[in-house]
Amino acid sequence: MIGCAADETNKANTEISNSDPVTWVTIEDTNYYYSSYHDSMDESTLIDTETVTGTDDGIQYGRKIFKSTVLKNSYFIKSPDHEGAWLEYRIRE
Repeated sequence: MIGCAADETNKANTEISNSDPVTWVTIEDTNYYYSSYHDSMDESTLIDTETVTGTDDGIQYGRKIFKSTVLKNSYFIKSPDHEGAWLEYRIRE
Protein backbone atom coordinates (compact mmCIF):
# COMPACT_ATOMS: atom_id res chain seq x y z
CA MET A 1 0.00 0.00 0.00
CA ILE A 2 2.76 2.42 -0.67
CA GLY A 3 2.51 5.54 -2.67
CA CYS A 4 5.06 4.67 -5.31
CA ALA A 5 4.93 5.56 -8.92
CA ALA A 6 5.86 2.65 -11.17
CA ASP A 7 9.37 3.99 -11.75
CA GLU A 8 9.90 4.60 -8.05
CA THR A 9 9.14 0.98 -7.15
CA ASN A 10 12.54 0.03 -8.52
CA LYS A 11 14.17 2.28 -5.94
CA ALA A 12 13.01 0.07 -3.09
CA ASN A 13 15.65 -1.92 -1.30
CA THR A 14 13.76 -5.17 -0.82
CA GLU A 15 16.68 -7.35 0.21
CA ILE A 16 16.80 -7.70 3.97
CA SER A 17 20.30 -8.19 5.31
CA ASN A 18 21.50 -9.40 8.68
CA SER A 19 22.49 -5.83 9.50
CA ASP A 20 18.92 -4.55 9.07
CA PRO A 21 17.18 -4.03 12.39
CA VAL A 22 14.16 -6.14 13.26
CA THR A 23 11.51 -3.50 13.78
CA TRP A 24 7.75 -3.72 13.75
CA VAL A 25 4.55 -1.77 14.23
CA THR A 26 1.39 -3.24 15.71
CA ILE A 27 -1.85 -2.27 13.99
CA GLU A 28 -5.16 -3.75 15.14
CA ASP A 29 -3.35 -6.52 17.07
CA THR A 30 -1.29 -7.54 14.02
CA ASN A 31 2.48 -7.09 13.79
CA TYR A 32 3.84 -5.59 10.58
CA TYR A 33 7.61 -6.02 10.21
CA TYR A 34 10.13 -3.85 8.40
CA SER A 35 10.43 -5.14 4.84
CA SER A 36 12.02 -2.46 2.66
CA TYR A 37 13.39 1.04 2.34
CA HIS A 38 12.15 3.50 -0.29
CA ASP A 39 14.33 6.45 -1.30
CA SER A 40 11.25 8.43 -2.26
CA MET A 41 7.50 8.04 -2.58
CA ASP A 42 4.51 9.83 -4.04
CA GLU A 43 3.11 11.12 -0.77
CA SER A 44 -0.25 11.88 -2.40
CA THR A 45 -0.92 8.12 -2.32
CA LEU A 46 -0.37 7.87 1.45
CA ILE A 47 -3.12 8.23 4.02
CA ASP A 48 -2.33 9.32 7.56
CA THR A 49 -3.75 6.62 9.84
CA GLU A 50 -3.88 9.21 12.64
CA THR A 51 -1.88 6.69 14.66
CA VAL A 52 1.66 6.95 15.96
CA THR A 53 4.03 4.24 17.03
CA GLY A 54 3.56 3.22 20.64
CA THR A 55 5.52 1.64 23.43
CA ASP A 56 4.63 -1.87 22.16
CA ASP A 57 6.14 -1.19 18.75
CA GLY A 58 9.70 -2.11 17.89
CA ILE A 59 10.58 1.34 16.57
CA GLN A 60 11.01 4.82 17.98
CA TYR A 61 7.94 6.01 19.90
CA GLY A 62 5.72 8.70 18.38
CA ARG A 63 6.37 8.19 14.63
CA LYS A 64 3.33 8.78 12.37
CA ILE A 65 2.05 5.67 10.56
CA PHE A 66 0.73 5.94 7.00
CA LYS A 67 -1.21 3.51 4.80
CA SER A 68 -0.87 3.41 1.02
CA THR A 69 -3.70 3.60 -1.46
CA VAL A 70 -1.58 1.61 -3.94
CA LEU A 71 -0.05 -1.38 -2.13
CA LYS A 72 -2.23 -3.64 -0.02
CA ASN A 73 -1.31 -4.65 3.53
CA SER A 74 1.68 -2.30 3.83
CA TYR A 75 2.23 0.54 6.25
CA PHE A 76 4.86 3.26 6.05
CA ILE A 77 6.83 5.44 8.43
CA LYS A 78 9.10 8.30 7.39
CA SER A 79 12.72 7.34 7.85
CA PRO A 80 14.13 9.06 10.93
CA ASP A 81 17.60 8.98 9.34
CA HIS A 82 17.10 10.05 5.71
CA GLU A 83 14.90 12.93 4.59
CA GLY A 84 12.36 11.93 1.95
CA ALA A 85 12.88 8.20 2.54
CA TRP A 86 10.23 5.80 3.83
CA LEU A 87 10.30 2.49 5.70
CA GLU A 88 7.78 -0.14 4.59
CA TYR A 89 6.21 -2.58 7.06
CA ARG A 90 4.40 -5.77 5.98
CA ILE A 91 3.02 -8.94 7.52
CA ARG A 92 5.64 -11.70 7.55
CA GLU A 93 4.82 -14.70 5.43
